[in-house]
Amino acid sequence: MKSEVTGRKSFTNTLAAVALACVGVLLPVGKASAQSCPNPDIEISHSTSSFCELCSGGQVILTIHNDTNNGPGNDANQAITNIVVQEDLLEVADVLSYLNNSADVSITGAPDPGVVNPSISGSTLQWSFGSGVSIDRNETMTITFDLEAIPGEQEELVNISRALAASVQYDYLNCGGTPESGADTSPGFTLPINEPRPSIAKAGINVDAGMGGGDYADTVYGHEDDGVVWRATFSNAGPVTMEDVKFSDDMTPGTMDILSVCSSQGDAINVANGASASTGSCVDVSARNNSLSDLTAADLGFSLDVANTLNVYFAGRLNDSCNNQTNTLHSLEWGCAVVAPEGGISQSAVGSSPSPDSVTTTLSVLSSDSGGINGGVNYRADYAGIDGSGPVGMRGLVTLTVENLSGGTIKNVRLTDTLPDEYIVDPSYEPDFTINSLYADYDGRVVDFIWENRVNPVAGNQSYLADTDLKAPVFSLHSNGERANGQADQVNLLRHGDIATITFRIVQANQNGSLDYYDRETDLDASGSADPDPAAMGTLQNNVQVEWEDFCNTGGLSHSKDSNFGFTPNPEDLDISMDAPLYIVKDSGTTDLSITIRNNGGHRAHDYYAYVTFGEAMNVVGIPNGCIATANPPQHPDGGAMPVWNDPSFIPASASVYLCSDGNSGLGSIPGGGSRTRTFQVEKNHGATDDDLTFRADIVGEITLANDEPLEYPTAATLALTTPSAQRANNYTLDGVRSKVLGFNLLKSLVPGSCTELSAGNRGGMKKTSLLVKTVVLKSMPVAGLVSGLLAIA
Repeated sequence: MKSEVTGRKSFTNTLAAVALACVGVLLPVGKASAQSCPNPDIEISHSTSSFCELCSGGQVILTIHNDTNNGPGNDANQAITNIVVQEDLLEVADVLSYLNNSADVSITGAPDPGVVNPSISGSTLQWSFGSGVSIDRNETMTITFDLEAIPGEQEELVNISRALAASVQYDYLNCGGTPESGADTSPGFTLPINEPRPSIAKAGINVDAGMGGGDYADTVYGHEDDGVVWRATFSNAGPVTMEDVKFSDDMTPGTMDILSVCSSQGDAINVANGASASTGSCVDVSARNNSLSDLTAADLGFSLDVANTLNVYFAGRLNDSCNNQTNTLHSLEWGCAVVAPEGGISQSAVGSSPSPDSVTTTLSVLSSDSGGINGGVNYRADYAGIDGSGPVGMRGLVTLTVENLSGGTIKNVRLTDTLPDEYIVDPSYEPDFTINSLYADYDGRVVDFIWENRVNPVAGNQSYLADTDLKAPVFSLHSNGERANGQADQVNLLRHGDIATITFRIVQANQNGSLDYYDRETDLDASGSADPDPAAMGTLQNNVQVEWEDFCNTGGLSHSKDSNFGFTPNPEDLDISMDAPLYIVKDSGTTDLSITIRNNGGHRAHDYYAYVTFGEAMNVVGIPNGCIATANPPQHPDGGAMPVWNDPSFIPASASVYLCSDGNSGLGSIPGGGSRTRTFQVEKNHGATDDDLTFRADIVGEITLANDEPLEYPTAATLALTTPSAQRANNYTLDGVRSKVLGFNLLKSLVPGSCTELSAGNRGGMKKTSLLVKTVVLKSMPVAGLVSGLLAIA
């Protein structure tokens, strides 16, 4: 605030000013007496470094600054003297009082007055400085003094108004040398308070669920007899330690027996695992019957002072599986240790952080009865090809998943999967099992499964595939004999968050006489079928049932849910083709003959055998990667004749046969939509006795079980147009292709009688000549068979 100056202006000066104004006379600004001799400009204020501290004292810093204008021509000093400073502590005086001999006074540009105690009247402190102390222009007086707590009143500092009011009075000489006086008051100021700024948090772990010190959560899941540790966290963001702490912790309803309160996490975990309630830093509170109100350091035997963060641990065991529990940390109080009793402050001072109210955590033990895809005990079926991706083909994988999101622990889980008519379980494949928990392994957790209606394969006789148990396998989840909490009924467990999967293999088996999805026709023109490929299966339905028990009722409460899950098979479908409609084998040099195997289905094609045949008139001089020479008639790599189409005729006995198969290095399985092309190099066989230019390819794709046995159930078909007619297995592909090959043999020779001199003589002056006839022998093998022709060119 600017100074208020009192005094008299001379009447003469006033009249002079009026006269000058009337006659229009203006004086230069630089010569004005107000500029060369200004009035003092004094400001009093509180430094923001001032403070008070809960349970302690404080310090106040006052500044009086002479800010008189010192512009051009203002060369007068305008010092102030006879300074009187007052500080009204107002309500602060009820809690804090002046500390004797603490007021230090200093003046910039002048000797320091040193320690000057004020006079005190009620809440007002007053410093009076005589004429010997002055504050020159642009200089500052600073008064720093301390406050001490009034015994018994320390905690009231957070409840009162901490507003302060300061003022200053002073004398000075005006421009005419006449004494004047002025005054200033400080702006509104609230004394900052150093106090605790607390916050609280609550979390827990279930030590019997595999949770450790890094796994604290707002919600803890478990069941009766589990050991649980709750952690109450007290944080202090304030500049001073929080002391004299008192708090309450409620467990409602009483589904947990609190045994100990500990300052050490490790000690609390030991108690939860069965150690004595007085282990280490722990205090046995079991006699309080979960009544944990107004806990203090005296109750717990360890300090509750919070400089930054303090954790307090509650250890106990669950006694119920039917009632979820709410655990509330509340009623935090703090205060000054020198003021009895404990606590006393539940809210920070005005303008500080908001007071903590309460924090709640949940102990979930009751398992929800819901089951399905999106809640409770979740279950589902997923389908893939035998390589783990893509659609189901003639074979596939089914993965059953159970995820416990019920809120409690379940046990004795049982799964039944009823397959569609088109498929059965492949019992030669041992199902895969996985189990994953939110945190870690624990006693009583399921580790494996039992296939309750397992069908055992019989070597050499696949009649076991007719067993109806293969239409609806039943699996139960089992632990390894370890018991949770030592209880006989706490086995075969899935705690909340556990995910178990069982993956088994299925195979297409035409058990229903109306279903026929095996390939029994070729794509040759002679097949007589508009579409030789089997019909599509469409979307099939698979029913999954899950049963389980919980711990709420004696003996467990049974639950059962089921749902249908659909999948659309897209079996393997191999077609074989040749890259050109006509090939020409010359008298010399080599010719490339190519085949392409394409998978027009969706599932990756395995276990296929392509037999490529070359007539005796050709020698194969280049064999592509993935193909090898084999016997004629074609043989399966495991032994025995492989049926191939004998339309329009069977493979000539003199022909050479090559096998291209995924079992050979360099070829491999063929993904859906993919293809493999293999190119053979041939040349004319000049020593051939059979004038045969056959070029054909036959391909068989067998359905096999996981143990590599070909699928012989139901009994493989007998087809009149193949040799042999009895199929080795049920096939997903049975295809063939034939091509035309032309063989040219160019000869130069004189044919007797075909070239003579002209008897009419030389007409027109033509010179007599002899002509050689070029004879071209044409050989070809069309679809209908092998033909030969003679072309004479003259």
